[in-house]
Amino acid sequence: MDATLPLTQKFPRLLFFASVAVLLLLFGIECFLVLHTRAWRHDSFLYIPSYYGNLISEGRWLNYLLFPALRHFPPHLALALSFAAFGYFSWSVARQLTDRRGALLFALAALQLPSIYSLFGWPLIPLSAYLLLAAAAYLARRLDYRLFFLFFGILFHGTLNNFYNLLIVLSIAPLRRGDMRLAALLIWYAAGFVAGYAATQLIILAVHGSFMQVAEWRRLNYPVSIPDAIRNLRLALGSLKDNLMILPDKALVLGSVLFCMALSQWHTRATKRERERESLLLCLVLAASTYAQFFCLGLYVEIRTAFPLYLSLLCFPLLVARRHQRIFTVALLVIAFSYSLPNIHSLRYYQGVTSAYLEELAAITPHPERWKILFLPDARELTAVEDRLIALHGYKNSTNKRFHEPMRWAPVAYAAHFPGVLWGEAAKPVLEKLGPLTFTRGKLYDYALADGWLVLKFNPDFTRQIRARPAD
Repeated sequence: MDATLPLTQKFPRLLFFASVAVLLLLFGIECFLVLHTRAWRHDSFLYIPSYYGNLISEGRWLNYLLFPALRHFPPHLALALSFAAFGYFSWSVARQLTDRRGALLFALAALQLPSIYSLFGWPLIPLSAYLLLAAAAYLARRLDYRLFFLFFGILFHGTLNNFYNLLIVLSIAPLRRGDMRLAALLIWYAAGFVAGYAATQLIILAVHGSFMQVAEWRRLNYPVSIPDAIRNLRLALGSLKDNLMILPDKALVLGSVLFCMALSQWHTRATKRERERESLLLCLVLAASTYAQFFCLGLYVEIRTAFPLYLSLLCFPLLVARRHQRIFTVALLVIAFSYSLPNIHSLRYYQGVTSAYLEELAAITPHPERWKILFLPDARELTAVEDRLIALHGYKNSTNKRFHEPMRWAPVAYAAHFPGVLWGEAAKPVLEKLGPLTFTRGKLYDYALADGWLVLKFNPDFTRQIRARPAD
């Protein structure tokens, strides 16, 4: 798999520097918010004692092997490595069709994918997948494509297998040169996926003595009948619609994509280079890949899983980059800016809500390591308080899960260096043993300290403000 096709004109210098400045500014804002995040998702490597259950229910054998080392890895360093690896992968994709300047623009635009920032709350889990993407970008030109897909199909099934779908766009240049046929490429791409699934099942069988047991809450629904197929199709199309609806400039984004597609096909007809049509079909396969796979399972495609869709929308302008650098750049900026707005809003929400919970909690005692927490609020109270925080600070969130359950709040306590948290039914026996408590009132929390326990509930005045002024 070779590198760059010849260019017909130099990349416009002024447009290049202005575009880089805009994209770096957007990425800088996102990095600032990420760097000021201290609490992560409750099922991140940082907070779970074992990954064995995830191996059995999800098949991520590579993450299982890396878990003992990664659980102690600095989360912000993991995110920095992930950003760098994905940037290198994206740069390698673009270098097939444009010069170094165009590839840099594409890589910076790709760092705006909403899936990246929807997944950032689990900083260590996708690290191996990002590093594999970088390795795949390096090896794509050095391995036969059949071995390439088989090898990485097996490895990606050991971490986040939806990342495997991204690899097909590393084959755009060989398709255009005629080094491979689209049908052969897709056959070996599918073979790699099947090989990865089969290898994962065998690994789990060797470790656990049985095949993978998908968690019941996922509610798989195989399309074994017409009603099941219709139901799965509606779910796949509904998730596609939802994944696009988060973009504030949907019409402009889709218009830019369709214009680039039409321009690419016009050149194909004008020059009679039928090979170029295959690269367009390849980008369409990339966009549809995750939805087709989830149709077979009857699952909803979350934003953090929709990497192929969001990357494909950037790839369509890339198809015209060789002849129309200005159109490529403008379309890239339109899409990247539309991606960045929900990213920034959701990161600000995530960082703001966790910081509000964390700052007052950290101020309660200078020795958090001496106290465990009994957390009394339930999901209803957490939702109400979070709604109030969102209203007070004007937060918007379209790409991140909320903190509306006690288990999702627990990482705040760990970030404040408290050694443990109990809530719900597990907290009741301890609370009864402690007997009557005198609570100290804070702005957000009411708290009591007794026998090594910090008992927390929300300030009722704060929740009364919610009921009194729900539209604030």
